[in-house]
Amino acid sequence: MESKKEPSGRKHRLVLVDDDPTTVAMAEEMLPPEEFALRTFTDPLAAWQALEQEVPDLLVLDILMPGLDGLEFCRRVRRYPWGVDLPVLVMTAKDDHAAINAAFEAGATDFTPKPVNWVLEVHRLRFLLRSAEMTRQIRLQEAAMRQAKDEWERTFDSISDGVFVFDADCRLKRVNLAAARMLRQPRAGLLGKNCRELFACPQDECVFGCPLRETRDKGDTTTLEWSPPYPGGRWRSTVGRVPGGEQEPPLYVFTALDRTPWLQMEARLRQAEKLQAIGRLAGGVAHDFNNLLSVVLTNTELAMEMAGNCPKAKGYLEEILRAAERSAELTRQLLTFARKQPIQRRPTDLNREIQEMRSMLQPLIGEQVELLLELADELPAVLVDPTQITQALTNLCANARDAIAGPGRVVIGTAAVELTQPPPKAWGKPRPGRFVRLTVRDNGSGIPPEQMERLFEPFHTTKEVGRGTGLGLASVLGAVEQNEGFIEVESAPGQGTAFKLHLPVTTEAPADAPGASSGGTPAGQPSSRRFTVLFVEDEPSVLKPGVRALEQAGYRVLAAGTAREALALAATAPDIDLLITDVVMPEMNGKELCERLRATRPGLPVLFVSGYARDIIAGQGVLPGDLHFLQKPFSLKTLAAKVGEILRGGSAA
Repeated sequence: MESKKEPSGRKHRLVLVDDDPTTVAMAEEMLPPEEFALRTFTDPLAAWQALEQEVPDLLVLDILMPGLDGLEFCRRVRRYPWGVDLPVLVMTAKDDHAAINAAFEAGATDFTPKPVNWVLEVHRLRFLLRSAEMTRQIRLQEAAMRQAKDEWERTFDSISDGVFVFDADCRLKRVNLAAARMLRQPRAGLLGKNCRELFACPQDECVFGCPLRETRDKGDTTTLEWSPPYPGGRWRSTVGRVPGGEQEPPLYVFTALDRTPWLQMEARLRQAEKLQAIGRLAGGVAHDFNNLLSVVLTNTELAMEMAGNCPKAKGYLEEILRAAERSAELTRQLLTFARKQPIQRRPTDLNREIQEMRSMLQPLIGEQVELLLELADELPAVLVDPTQITQALTNLCANARDAIAGPGRVVIGTAAVELTQPPPKAWGKPRPGRFVRLTVRDNGSGIPPEQMERLFEPFHTTKEVGRGTGLGLASVLGAVEQNEGFIEVESAPGQGTAFKLHLPVTTEAPADAPGASSGGTPAGQPSSRRFTVLFVEDEPSVLKPGVRALEQAGYRVLAAGTAREALALAATAPDIDLLITDVVMPEMNGKELCERLRATRPGLPVLFVSGYARDIIAGQGVLPGDLHFLQKPFSLKTLAAKVGEILRGGSAA
């Protein structure tokens, strides 16, 4: 008999289970041992235990056996994964259709009548083994195809660009996850739709610039930017034609990259560059303008002293002072917007600052508008420059007043918040962390959506001519940014507006509220010892009135028009208690002068005066603790008071 071993040379493992010793003996004698590794069992239970230990290549069962008949044995085999494809040949002495059907229903692969002719049965066994091997190969191929399909689909879905596959009628056959996200719809609901349905194009014509139409008309691969009516935005798309087979139409592969976020980022960058340029211009203009205002203020004050008892002249001069102070406020807003305003951040009790401002804010918003405070208990301190924050609060309340037509309500609230991630839409420096949220909410007209993007743009205002400068909100944002915070805005037309300022929390305790000093020297007045002040200013019209005011306050003043002149005076004056210097001067600026003098006089108190202190202040405009700053323009009384405050402190800090 010809041997039919496996190609690997391994014998086929065959298990025969039959309680008839004659059948078993005939099989052992007739089956070629070089082809089959035969194991025989007359006890079906013992055969089952052996089967659980080692699975054969072929199982031959008798139906009628004590303890466990062949049909139940076959059913058990099919319940296990290893037995699903195992070929099972059932032997039966019955030749009726019922017995045969019962065998197949139990899971038999084939059947053979008894008594078995093992010489002929070898061919049946070989056929069953070949069929089982073919089934195994088919299952392996199916598994490989499933794996390849899964890998292809994962690859398809991992593409970050949207990929659409259209048929010749422009109906969608395939779409990846990115494309479904771009269309904001479940993938299953997109398949089969026409391209016009997907992109909400007119039914009678394609939208201008449609890349799919270009490729269908010309047959070439097309790459262009276009704006689909749905979902909007700006897409960069490439469409290529995939030729079909002999009887198959072509397909069109359409890839899309949504460039809208990039374009928005570019627009924001251009806006930031524009604001930066405006800021530089505003800072420079404000600096020069402040110098001129200083001359106006100081000389007007001197003129008022000389006017004596002439009420008419004093009235004119007071009008000049008020106009100069309003102009100074405008330049302060310019500097705050330009981030050129020097700040001194310190732990601040925001609730206390708001309560102290209440009496000033109510007249600002008017009698018809109710002012409500919703201040959180046990609010942590914030690290801010309180002057800037109170100015920002004033601007927001004025803005709320202008948004309310007739009676209304303005609510100022505080709350401690902890953010685990930056808010999705904010201006300034959004970031996670602990903040105090200062909210100014009104029930006014609200802000139209088209105005939201330009809300903090300088010189942009929706108010009528003469009512708004366009600097109020820009200066609010500038102040909040300088104090390391950010702003959220909630608004809708007719539903009011809420500005939410997020200010950084500090663990340091705020200083006690400032109060009138008892038993000390009045502001602007020296103590019993006569202090010496070195005053350096390259603008004579600012220097002369300042020197006169300080001398009238009882100080000994050394006046210098340049930094080199100041160094010469300092070399001959052993005792200098305070240096007052302009920042921007020819040859040597105020910062360099300070460093030269402190080299020989460590700890010398310094008061910088300037339109803005760009040259001495780095980063976010935070003054070091041992330096002081006085913003131009200032009144002579303010100058004397600041000098007295520094010298009464007894140190530079």
